Amino acid sequence: MSVVGPRIRLFFSAVTAACLLALAGAAQASADCADADTVPTADNLPAIRAALICLHNEERQKAKVALLRSEARLVASAQGHSDDMVARKFFAHDTPEGISPFKRMRREGYITPDVFWNAGETIVWASGTFTTPRNIMYSLIEKPIERLTLLAPNWRHIGVGITFGVPVDRDPTAAPAVTYTVNYGVRLGEKKRLACLRRAAKKRQTAHRRLMQATCPGRG
Repeated sequence: MSVVGPRIRLFFSAVTAACLLALAGAAQASADCADADTVPTADNLPAIRAALICLHNEERQKAKVALLRSEARLVASAQGHSDDMVARKFFAHDTPEGISPFKRMRREGYITPDVFWNAGETIVWASGTFTTPRNIMYSLIEKPIERLTLLAPNWRHIGVGITFGVPVDRDPTAAPAVTYTVNYGVRLGEKKRLACLRRAAKKRQTAHRRLMQATCPGRG
């Protein structure tokens, strides 16, 4: 499941769930990302986060868009949401009280009144050996909405939250599971925002022009 939006929330999808319960032969990525095939444990989460970011950047490099770097405020927002989903057994971008990804990013200080911003989020949970970063990336890149989200060219930052457990009621004897939240974002000054709007204005088709305009960063 993924969501993307600037100040006025632009939902590409609010209903597509990316529950990775089983995979029949995940696509092979390069061997450049260490720990891409490692199952998360309590002792290796920094390595798992680094591997998932590396896999994101592999895909973004193929797509010829900007690479991402980890951003502490997005990490805090993503980790808090993964923890909350598992603790309260819900699988959604908005909390039961209606707290959106953007409100969480604002609470962590990533979205502030003095910047133009854009942000997005993907969520996914998996069990057993399907919890590895490579399998998580496969589950995201193979779904059209999630692919659009993680390859959005204006992102510059990423934050990965990883929590052991599932965000839904489940047989307690089932294989151990892990819940991931990935937050994406960009914070820009006025000049870059105007450049984004100028690029959008060049699109001849109204639908394409409006979509590009909607993805240009908005005031925090």
